[in-house]
Amino acid sequence: MDTKLDKIEQDFSDAAQDYVLDAGRTGALPDFDDESPTGELPLRAEKNLASSHRFTNRTDAAPNDDATSLKDIAHSISSYARHRHHGLIRFVRRHRIAVGILSILLLAAISALVVAFVRANDIPSVDAVTEDARTHIGTPDWTPGPFDADEGLVLTGIEVGQRGRTMTAISSDDAKFGATGYASAQVTTRYSGNALVAVKTSTLGYANVSGAWQPIGQEKDVSIHYEATSGVATQSVLDAHEEILKKLDDMSSTNNKAGSTSYLSTYGEGAFEIVDAQFDREKQTCSVIIKCTRTDKLSKTSFEARAHFDFDRGNGTWSLSGVEVAKAATHDYGNLVGSWTGTFEKTESSDGGLNYSGRYKPFSLTITSAEFTSDSTVTITGTVSGVVHDHGPVAGSYRAYEGDAPFDSLPFSTSTDISEKGLLVPGGTISFMGAYPNGSKNPWITLSFNDADGTGTATVASYHTEDGATTIFTDTYTLTK
Repeated sequence: MDTKLDKIEQDFSDAAQDYVLDAGRTGALPDFDDESPTGELPLRAEKNLASSHRFTNRTDAAPNDDATSLKDIAHSISSYARHRHHGLIRFVRRHRIAVGILSILLLAAISALVVAFVRANDIPSVDAVTEDARTHIGTPDWTPGPFDADEGLVLTGIEVGQRGRTMTAISSDDAKFGATGYASAQVTTRYSGNALVAVKTSTLGYANVSGAWQPIGQEKDVSIHYEATSGVATQSVLDAHEEILKKLDDMSSTNNKAGSTSYLSTYGEGAFEIVDAQFDREKQTCSVIIKCTRTDKLSKTSFEARAHFDFDRGNGTWSLSGVEVAKAATHDYGNLVGSWTGTFEKTESSDGGLNYSGRYKPFSLTITSAEFTSDSTVTITGTVSGVVHDHGPVAGSYRAYEGDAPFDSLPFSTSTDISEKGLLVPGGTISFMGAYPNGSKNPWITLSFNDADGTGTATVASYHTEDGATTIFTDTYTLTK
């Protein structure tokens, strides 16, 4: 009984028969008509079977014949490729329209890719943009702050970024007559100073005129950020010491007592030096320790302040963020040491009579040491010379009176009054408690010094008790060194 095969099934059958046949044949076989009736299949199968037996016999006869085996394998691969080729031809014949459309679309896509590639590469070169950047990109307009050095920025690097074609000019005002295309390029420029760098990104515009790219317009989309490469300028910090002291007053105001002297008023006219500085490049911070010293006529006072600074990447300047006391004030009253001469100013008595013998025997003082102690007092030691009035009251005024007795180089020691230590401030009055020289009970000497002008005042009080009544004579002297 004859079996009719579907056309597609027939194709697969033919393909299978061709492969089996080709795998076993040793020579060329005649081509078969793809449209032949299915009645020829038994005949083709018999031929294939015969070829298969022959192939088997040859293999058994010569199992080590490598040349023959390779030849058979080559024939098999060639037959398979030929069959696939025939299948492709049959597919194209049956779907001519679809294949044609696909071919057109493929060619269009390839053409678009070629045009895009050409267009993408038709842009200003990196070398050209680099050279244009030198003249078309401006140096950042950087202004130093109060804690920065006044320095200039120098171009130290150019990096060309993304380049590409644009639909229009970089701005409407920059359109070029006769231009056949426009492009833009992103550029990063680097500028360096002694203590900072500036990194600037901007966009340059181009127009293609007569086949050549020309820069047009001004730079656009400008962005600048700064980075400190070292800390604050020390001289600038010293010059801005008033701002630092004012900041310290503001930050310590809650701890100051009412009426206390501020750091600015105390040290504002003093001397300043940087004793330490620390720069953190990663955090972009800096701290500086400043020694502030005030020198008056008789004393020298100093303390250390630690100032903190933050770097602003937006404008490239340092700003003061905080101030604190790093080392408490120390005081030096060494200028009190030396010889002082007293000029007579006046005399007084408790009973009204006056004795002027102090005018003719001047008072003198020699200070051999002046020490500032931890309890905020100053202790001085030395010797004194003068006259003591060891007598009772007098009626009227006398140049001298019986009982006046001079004293010379009597050892003397006294300290500032602890109850008035809050008044012991730089440039103020240094007042000492009265003391008896040489441990005697007469006279009682009191000293005070004006730290602002370097002068002093001495009072010599003489006491005489007679018949239960005490008479006091007081001579006052102006001291100069």
